[in-house]
Amino acid sequence: SINEKQQAVFLELAKDCPQTYYAFFYTALKTGMRRGELLALEWSDIDFKNSKIWINKQIYIGITQTTKTGKERYVDMPSSLIEILKEHKQANNVLSKYVFHTNGRPLHPYNMEETYFKPLLNKCNEALDEENQITKLRFHDLRHSFATYLLSRGVPVKYVSERLGHATARMTLDVYASVMPSVKYGALDLL
Repeated sequence: SINEKQQAVFLELAKDCPQTYYAFFYTALKTGMRRGELLALEWSDIDFKNSKIWINKQIYIGITQTTKTGKERYVDMPSSLIEILKEHKQANNVLSKYVFHTNGRPLHPYNMEETYFKPLLNKCNEALDEENQITKLRFHDLRHSFATYLLSRGVPVKYVSERLGHATARMTLDVYASVMPSVKYGALDLL
C-alpha cells in the first residue's frame, strides 16, 4: 500500500492523465473498489444524493459478471470524490453508461496499467525523496491503501470489511491486523 504522502503525490500527478483515468485512480483510492468493479461501474450505480456507490458487478476478462463474492454492496463517497465524479460526468463528451470508458466502452485493464498506471508510478518516484519511494505497487494495492488508511485511524473493522466486500470481518482482520497496532495497545490499557 502507499502512505498519505505518496497518495497525495500520486493523485496530484494523476491530474496529467486523461480525465477518465484521473477519476478512475481517484475513485480506486477513495473507495477500495476492485479493478473489475471499477471497470463495470455505471452511472446508474452512483447515488450522488446519498453519497453512495452501489457495487453489483465486475468486468473480468471482458465479461460482465457478479462481484467476486457474488454479493452486492455499497461504498460511501467522500465529498471530494463526489466533486471529481460530477466533473468527470460533465466533461464526458461521449455518452456511455460506463463511468470509466474510452469511446463508450469500458477501459481496458492492460491499457490502463501499462499506458497510465505504471508510468504514473515512475513519475511519483521522481517526485518523491528516497525514503518515500513507491516499490512494487500493483493496482490492487490501491485497495489495500484504502483499507490501511481507515483501519490505522480506528475505523471499525466491520465497516471496512463491508466496504471492501470481504466475506467476513475475520478475513479483513487476518489481512490487515498488522496495520492495527493501536488496537493491541488499546486492549492492554483496558486490561
